Amino acid sequence: MRLDPATRTAMDRTLAGLDAQIAQTREVVRQSPTDPAALHFLVTAYRRKAEVLSEIIVMTEGEGS
Repeated sequence: MRLDPATRTAMDRTLAGLDAQIAQTREVVRQSPTDPAALHFLVTAYRRKAEVLSEIIVMTEGEGS
């Protein structure tokens, strides 16, 4: 099943926002590698991205069949 255009746009925006958060937080962690709040935020952003990617997989299961 393919994602409808509105859903795809929403997912693309969500992923782009998460990628921006990850990039910004990685820079903070690079500058302050022992900052627990920055490390927590980075892990949380990666976890959320994994959740969104999993949602996309579930929504498109069987697309290639």
